[in-house]
Amino acid sequence: MNEICKNRRRKTFLLGLAVILLSLSACDSGQTVRRDVLPSTNLSDVNIGGLVIGENADESYLAEGLSVEANADVLVQSIRYSVNDGVATRFSINGTDNPQSIDEIATLLGQNHNDYWFDREQSIRAYTYYDGESEIYATFAFDNNSKDLIWVILSSK
Repeated sequence: MNEICKNRRRKTFLLGLAVILLSLSACDSGQTVRRDVLPSTNLSDVNIGGLVIGENADESYLAEGLSVEANADVLVQSIRYSVNDGVATRFSINGTDNPQSIDEIATLLGQNHNDYWFDREQSIRAYTYYDGESEIYATFAFDNNSKDLIWVILSSK
């Protein structure tokens, strides 16, 4: 009888622990860029305000309203651009200026991307593309309901 009670307690404890872990994982809103292994997509003609990852930039780009990470030589390593922030910065993908929806992005770059929740609570999803030749990631965050772009992040590996 005592052994049966121990087994029940153990099962109850394990079941409770499993429920708690599942609840916590369901509440995770993400908010990280997924960089899983992806088939390569040519991102050489993706730029924001004329900036390309891995190229030198000067201080004038910082006045453009871009969030730019650079090393001491002002070599661009990461660019983040908020699409609807009122800044007139142009971003371009394969010669198409300022695409507004994730459907346009997928048409221009194809289907070789990670599709994931960036922030589930705010209904923000993201597609991340990878260029294996130049080791560049392009992440496009968008409103899951309207499919409108929210921001674009270009970064080196």
